[in-house]
Amino acid sequence: MSGAYINDMTKALKEAGIKNVRVADVNKWSNGDVIRDGIDVLFDNSRDREQSDLSSFGTQGEQFNLIGYSYGGLQAAQAAADYADKAGIVDNLVLMATPIEKGFLAKLRNNKNIKSVRIINLPEQDDLIRAGDTDLDVVTALPKLVWQKTKGLMGPEVGHFYYSDATKDG
Repeated sequence: MSGAYINDMTKALKEAGIKNVRVADVNKWSNGDVIRDGIDVLFDNSRDREQSDLSSFGTQGEQFNLIGYSYGGLQAAQAAADYADKAGIVDNLVLMATPIEKGFLAKLRNNKNIKSVRIINLPEQDDLIRAGDTDLDVVTALPKLVWQKTKGLMGPEVGHFYYSDATKDG
């Protein structure tokens, strides 16, 4: 929710011709800390009971796409489900390296108001987090995730965090 890649992603989307690109308010959608967000994933990687406030978008009009990476993907999935349940159309939901529970993912894919769900996992970057993971899968991946995050503090980001740097790839 606060990676250095966000400004570059926003710029790339605009350069690709996508209009009205908005970035999520980190104070609203995140706990403000990578570790706290990660802990939330362990206890809430399926649909939560709290409704997303997307009232400023309405439910008709322009193409509506949501993109999220890691915990941001989980938040994007929740927002897509809430928006679609209120008769809004989500044209594209893109979840990158998102630790989303298998049942919730199936519900998103089966929601008639969500036209496309695209999953981008990062096995080539040695990322163990994949859409459809169980809680046990996420817990098992924790030691490697901590190692990858620690290594990224000393140099370029690796593994699950590979795209979070403000680099050409990010």
